[in-house]
Amino acid sequence: MNIALLLEMAAEAAPDRVGLVCDGKRWTYGDLLDAARGAFELIQESEAEYV
Repeated sequence: MNIALLLEMAAEAAPDRVGLVCDGKRWTYGDLLDAARGAFELIQESEAEYV
């Protein structure tokens, strides 16, 4: 099991639950999954060989 799978499971089970708090800003599991997927798309579109 990897961190991406854990995030997907958490977002599916409780997308509105707060999953991260940093400097007073709160992100839900749904927000985190959306951000991770967006980052994946940017990396994929860049055709980077290494990350």
